[in-house]
Amino acid sequence: MKGSVAESCRATVHRNGVVLATIAPMIDLKHLREDPEHYRKGARLKGIAIDLDRMLELDERRRSIVFEQEQLRAEQKKLEKQSGQQIGRL
Repeated sequence: MKGSVAESCRATVHRNGVVLATIAPMIDLKHLREDPEHYRKGARLKGIAIDLDRMLELDERRRSIVFEQEQLRAEQKKLEKQSGQQIGRL
C-alpha cells in the first residue's frame, strides 16, 4: 500500500547499488494482544489469510514457557547459593 505507515517503515538493504532485501516492520505482539481486531481488519483489507487466534495462542504458550523458565532459573540460583554456603562450611 503506497504511502501507508507500513510502507513508510520499510527499510531497503543495498550493496553496490543493488537491492538485496526489503525489510518490513514486525507485528508488535503487545499491540496484537491488546487489539486483535485491528490486525484482523488490516489482513482482511489486504486479502491476507492469517489465523490470528492461533498466533495469539502460540504467543501465550511462549510467554508461559518463558515465565516458567525464569522461575526455574531463579530457583536454580537460590539452590546454587545455598549449596555454595554449605560447601564453604566443609
